[in-house]
Amino acid sequence: MVAVIGLFLGIEQTLLVVFLTCLSYIVYAGGSKLVKKRLQKRTPLAPFLAAGVSLLIILQLIRPLIG
Repeated sequence: MVAVIGLFLGIEQTLLVVFLTCLSYIVYAGGSKLVKKRLQKRTPLAPFLAAGVSLLIILQLIRPLIG
């Protein structure tokens, strides 16, 4: 799935998606540990990949407004 995203977005945006995916997982795992007091052993990748792509799209829409 990351390879398909790379074909459409390019290398810079693909790396940003991977970074945002990792960041969203870290936030989820930290929140899960605070609430449930333990880490999950298995976590699906698709929601975090979707979050990374969604954040990238939002950043691409905001970029012209910022500067």
